Amino acid sequence: MPLGVAEKAFEVARIATSLQPITNPNMKSDLTTAIALSGAALEGALANVAINLDSIKPESPEDEAFLSETRKRAAALKA
Repeated sequence: MPLGVAEKAFEVARIATSLQPITNPNMKSDLTTAIALSGAALEGALANVAINLDSIKPESPEDEAFLSETRKRAAALKA
């Protein structure tokens, strides 16, 4: 599920960023790479979420609720 991937990528980016102050100078490039790759994964997954949401035609109140909640979760990850 693309939203799940986006949420995990966001978490990886958050953890990696929090490690910056305590990272051994010899490993800073590895941490920079982890942050960049998690950011790319997040961006790609959110693009996939957006495309998938655009293709869903709601047919019930439950569908509308699903779309609304998913859009809300995706927007929170972008912020």
